[in-house]
Amino acid sequence: MVTAAPQATEPAAPKTTVIRRAEATPDARGSAAPAEAASEHRLTWRWSRFSVLDYASTAVFGGAYLYLETTVVGVREPNWRGGILFDDAVRSALRGRTRGLRESSGAISDYLTLAPQGMMVIDSVAIPLFTDRWNYDVAWQMTLIMLQAEAITGLLSRFGHRYIGRERPDVEECRKDPEYHHLCFGGSNASFPSGHTSGAFVGAGVVCAHHTHLPLYGGGAPDIAACAVNLTMATASSVLRLIADRHYLTDNLVGAAIGLGAGWGLPLLLHYRGGTSAANEPQVAILPMGDPQTLGISAAGVF
Repeated sequence: MVTAAPQATEPAAPKTTVIRRAEATPDARGSAAPAEAASEHRLTWRWSRFSVLDYASTAVFGGAYLYLETTVVGVREPNWRGGILFDDAVRSALRGRTRGLRESSGAISDYLTLAPQGMMVIDSVAIPLFTDRWNYDVAWQMTLIMLQAEAITGLLSRFGHRYIGRERPDVEECRKDPEYHHLCFGGSNASFPSGHTSGAFVGAGVVCAHHTHLPLYGGGAPDIAACAVNLTMATASSVLRLIADRHYLTDNLVGAAIGLGAGWGLPLLLHYRGGTSAANEPQVAILPMGDPQTLGISAAGVF
């Protein structure tokens, strides 16, 4: 009997499983999937965000400002007349000698006061939204900083106008000559602090705080220039208020301190902290400079 020898069989090959890495694919409009959306923004908020306390305090400051602005009437008789320290000497040297010069200086100062505040709005809202793919996150944080700074500046400025009641330097001249200029007796006791100066410097301060921490214009020289230009406009507005004979120098110095404190100091203290700057962002400090013959600003940093 013949029997067939069993044939050797090869072991079955092990089964293998191929795992493919899922990749984000663009949708019909060519935009990436949501997982990659965050990386599309060139601006990223890496600092302290608004807290509940920030929201509450901004609302309180803003409400108090609106109350003073719309409800409280300033004092009828001044509580404070005349200059102090170097006020009279500076007024004598700078006030316009003609009505035309005083009025034109006042008109130009109006525009130079609004310009930094307008730039503050553009930089806080329009730049992150329209140039960075509708970056709502950065726009929201910047806008909140702007509103907080404006609320504090408005409150402190209007408090001085309503309750301190310093008489403007032109009042005495207007009593002698009602044609001294067309603003004679307008807000006669609202000299301290200078609202134009505080408004201009809060705008410039917020612009500087934003541009020295975020490359809104691409980083480097353009962002530094934005800060410097707005500080220059605010300073020019302040000087023109003196030429218009609407304020004493001490009015302007306090107004500048309020505006820069709220617009630049507080954002750096409360919000632009706890994060890191990108390598291509400017590291800069804008500093006052002066000597007996010169008054201005200087920029120092790494570009």
